[in-house]
Amino acid sequence: MGILDGKVGIITGAARGIGKGMATALAKEGMAVTITDILAEELAEEAARLGLSALARQNALLFAPL
Repeated sequence: MGILDGKVGIITGAARGIGKGMATALAKEGMAVTITDILAEELAEEAARLGLSALARQNALLFAPL
């Protein structure tokens, strides 16, 4: 069991780079992770690699002036 068992996290940009590394590290410590990215194919591969502890969603964040 990991130190993050029972915790839930959302990781953006999880298909590559730092986001992918964070998703991997958190999942290894027992966190249930939701991963998001605009790169659908790479995101699906990452979700499959993480196994049952991962839920993947494709998204794009848009910023608008307030």
